[in-house]
Amino acid sequence: MDTSHESRRPAVGQVAVPYPPHPGDHGPLLRVRASEPVADSYRHNIIRLQVGDRFHDLVRGRDGGASVPPGAVFPEDGPVHVVSGCSSFDRLVTSADNALTQQALEDWAGARERVWYRAALFPPRREWVETGVAVRGTPVQDVVDVARYHGQPAVLTWDADGLSTTASGIDPDLRLDSAPVPVQVRPAGRGCPMRFGDGSGPCRPEGGPYGSRAIAVFSYWQQHRRQLVEALGCSVCAGGPVSAGRAIAVTSTFTPSRRGGWQSGPPLPLRDLHDDHGEDATRTRRSETASG
Repeated sequence: MDTSHESRRPAVGQVAVPYPPHPGDHGPLLRVRASEPVADSYRHNIIRLQVGDRFHDLVRGRDGGASVPPGAVFPEDGPVHVVSGCSSFDRLVTSADNALTQQALEDWAGARERVWYRAALFPPRREWVETGVAVRGTPVQDVVDVARYHGQPAVLTWDADGLSTTASGIDPDLRLDSAPVPVQVRPAGRGCPMRFGDGSGPCRPEGGPYGSRAIAVFSYWQQHRRQLVEALGCSVCAGGPVSAGRAIAVTSTFTPSRRGGWQSGPPLPLRDLHDDHGEDATRTRRSETASG
């Protein structure tokens, strides 16, 4: 029996993974559309900053209210510029693609003794997550030029007026509101990133071992969990296994972004099949089941 319908229903208080439509559905959509326009996502996203061994979340404040300046986190109130290292040039990308872009961005940030910090950007419902860098003491135009070079459509700047967005110019159709929005700073929750609230409990896997749809759900759920754990951390299990089973990815997968959810790519050759722990999947019967 295929239990994929029930297995796709998120547990109460848990992140709803934006699963792709199943290939067998033959529908017009390849991915679930984003819940808000890209331009709005820059005004609503949460920015997590790692400063030393402390983590801070920069969240949108009340419209018309006072905004917390960078001096609440950093030694000075000078502007902080944040650039994403994901989904370069607004194309479909894999997790490996994002890792390369992020590393190149960190290489730039670490050159010439720049003051920089690791950052993560994500919406309140965590349908997607981006890693990035935050830099201080660098002119905004220099950062915008770098964002354009790395295929990023915008730079987020936090200063005494709030959080503002500057377009890099690679997307002429992206109309950004450059007016700053007030922001507040709160300690970052370091519990399970797949759960809302304090995240003190473990997350609940979705999908299952029987039926191609249930296996696909389990695979995408694990990939979404891994992305959130790598970007935001987890004090509950540190990304360890949450079930005895392992789902095998038999197609390449494109990561969620500000434009939509997970998307299936072309089938993988046997030599590239792997499970969520990177182990050779051709040695397991699960790969045969998933391929069917």
